Amino acid sequence: MHDNAENNFGKSIKIHNKSIYDTSCTCHNLNLILQHHLEFMFDSELSEELQIPDIREFCNSLVSYLHYSYKRNEDYVNFREQYLKEKQKEGLYPNQKTFLTFKRYVDTRWLSLGNSMQAFLPQWACFFHFLEDQLHRKKELKLTKKNIINLHDMTRDLEDESLKFFFLFLDLVIESISDVNKLFQREACQLQEIFTQSWSLLTKFMKLIFEDKNT
Repeated sequence: MHDNAENNFGKSIKIHNKSIYDTSCTCHNLNLILQHHLEFMFDSELSEELQIPDIREFCNSLVSYLHYSYKRNEDYVNFREQYLKEKQKEGLYPNQKTFLTFKRYVDTRWLSLGNSMQAFLPQWACFFHFLEDQLHRKKELKLTKKNIINLHDMTRDLEDESLKFFFLFLDLVIESISDVNKLFQREACQLQEIFTQSWSLLTKFMKLIFEDKNT
């Protein structure tokens, strides 16, 4: 099993031993499928038809806005605590454990986008209200013109229901891929599971896209 490299050791051995079964790494292939899918959506003409921001850049812009300023990051932590208290008074109890630190998307890491989205999705509403608060206090905070423009862009995007729906859909897809990924990263050989898991993943995605006439 290998990562599709041109000069991998497994291919050289197979030349001298025909009984060896040569297969590429399932986890690596799953990541490549996801990467190509994202490139097709956001690095082609299709991105204009979608009319939503590049998810990869969007996740990183949220991280950058907080992490490039210690004071701003501290303000958000305090705002989030107050937000949770108010929701609890209203009878709503957001799970604080799901409020994770925002994570940057790194294209060289397997399923990095899933980690970024899972950290942000539970905080969608909270972060939106935080950005609104930042805009209202822009003079007090002495925000630069660039920061104000970024704030307007991010609040506009977060108000877009189609963007949130796309986030939820993509999160479901990536979570399913991640589950299969974890299975094939076990120490024990999982070759016997390749067909079963691949077929299960395919049918799950088909059910998300096409209506089941039997239900």
